Parts: sequence; C-alpha cells; structure tokens
Amino acid sequence: MLKAVVYLVAPIMLIALFLYVRRRSHFTKYLLFVLPFLVAALSVWLLADDLVFHRYGPKDAEGLRTWAIIAAVGAIALVCAPRMTNRYAVCGQAVVAFLFADIWVLGATWIA
Repeated sequence: MLKAVVYLVAPIMLIALFLYVRRRSHFTKYLLFVLPFLVAALSVWLLADDLVFHRYGPKDAEGLRTWAIIAAVGAIALVCAPRMTNRYAVCGQAVVAFLFADIWVLGATWIA
C-alpha cells in the first residue's frame, strides 16, 4: 500500500495541485506555494534514512532512500513552473513531471 502511494498517488496529486496553482497564480505565488512541500520533503530526508516497504528478514526487504523524495518534489515543481495555455501542452507537462518524479524514486529504490 505504501509503495502505491509513493509511486503513483503522491506524484499525481502533487502534479495536479501544482499545475492548478500555477495556472491560477503568478510565478512568485507559485514559488511560495511550492516551498512548504520542499521543506516537508527535506524534513522527511532529515528524519528518516529509508522508507521500508516490507521486511521479512535480512535477505527479503525492500525500501526507498528518502533523498529521492526531495528530488522528485523538486522535479515536479520545476516541470510545472512554466505556465502553459494549450491543454495538450499541459497534459504533456503532467506526463513529463510524472516520469521525472518516478525516475528519481525508482532510482533510489533498494531491494535486499
């Protein structure tokens, strides 16, 4: 369940929220809106070394290094920063943001 939230739900929700805020507000207001999300990702990294999805022994475990959460949120914020007016461009922007976030998260996944 936690794995689905990290890989799918959280990036999709952040992308939708960031694109909505960026479409409705100026760039400085968007940056001020994104800042608490980056601070929250930084605090997750500082407070926890790894997120462990499951652990059934020393040779059967899976998790995620938490530094990737900062990179994923930052990638989503950067890709969503330009304001697009064409709906196809906005869809492409959302897909690119999702791919960048998942590349960061999948790159930091570990299996023992």
